[in-house]
Amino acid sequence: MTKVLYIGEGEIEERFFGFLNQNDFIQPGRFRKFNLMQTKLLRSNDLLKSFRDKVYCVLDTDCIETTNFDTLFHNVKMLRSICSGNVFLLIQNKNFEDELSYVLECKNLCEKFNLKHST
Repeated sequence: MTKVLYIGEGEIEERFFGFLNQNDFIQPGRFRKFNLMQTKLLRSNDLLKSFRDKVYCVLDTDCIETTNFDTLFHNVKMLRSICSGNVFLLIQNKNFEDELSYVLECKNLCEKFNLKHST
């Protein structure tokens, strides 16, 4: 069985991957909340505890600074050390919620993904 890891920074991304997983649009895998642009991974981090075949990351590029790129580069290197395949970067242009609303042609993502509060 292929071991897949999905990484995103918030609840919308978690619900999005959960929805795709439940509807068999993606390979089953584990989702972890983590901001790859702002926080450096350490060897002791749970994300690096087991090997994966593929890693998919949603990156938020709301405010980009040089330190964000350094952190991202470090984190991708760390993820590649536990991945036998590729690390895929899915880069959001603006706001993930707005982009999902546009792509899914729905105004209320909270209803679509069964969220209890609006974003």
